[in-house]
Amino acid sequence: FTNVGVILPISFIFSYFLYKKIAGYKFFRVVFFAPNLISAAVLALLYKFMLNPSLGGTITKLYTLFTGQASPNFLMDERYAMTAVVAYCIWTGLSVNLVLFNGAMERVPTEIIEAVQLDGAGVWRELFNIILPMIWPTISTLLVTTTSGLFMASGPLLLLTGGAYGTNTISFWIYQQVQAQVAPYYPATVGFIFTLVGVPIVLGVKKLTEKVFTEVQY
Repeated sequence: FTNVGVILPISFIFSYFLYKKIAGYKFFRVVFFAPNLISAAVLALLYKFMLNPSLGGTITKLYTLFTGQASPNFLMDERYAMTAVVAYCIWTGLSVNLVLFNGAMERVPTEIIEAVQLDGAGVWRELFNIILPMIWPTISTLLVTTTSGLFMASGPLLLLTGGAYGTNTISFWIYQQVQAQVAPYYPATVGFIFTLVGVPIVLGVKKLTEKVFTEVQY
């Protein structure tokens, strides 16, 4: 849900504004692309520091400033841990999509954009009526690959929480069982069953994406 419902739409819109070279677009490009350039372990360590009140993390200071209360350790509190992990996934997940979307938008012929602008189309109409259909193959590919990871979503759990505090997922649980080397056939069977469940879902999403827009060659 985070990938399809949050990261994809946000990265699509941000990519468009970077493509249009808004004021300060170079700065925003560096900010959004930075997670691609930094090691995942370093990013996770930085994030844990930001959420740790005993280390004076930035986010914990902001929490105290706005609420007037002592900040919890968000990654070690079941009320906030999953939300904190999802927020990390959104932050780090935007960068890959931005690269793909920005590359796809740069391929759209400038003649088409100029014609749209001459016809008086606004920003949003240009985005959803022209850009979206023309880069749909890229979006549909991301939708299919994201859906294929429906039951393999472990995210950065190993680096952030180790699956504790209510953040465990099916795939991370399988990983833990395999690492513990206790009854390996059981997690293997669970993985196989969820593969059988996931394959029809992925095929269904693929069929749906093929019907949304007709692929355009340019």
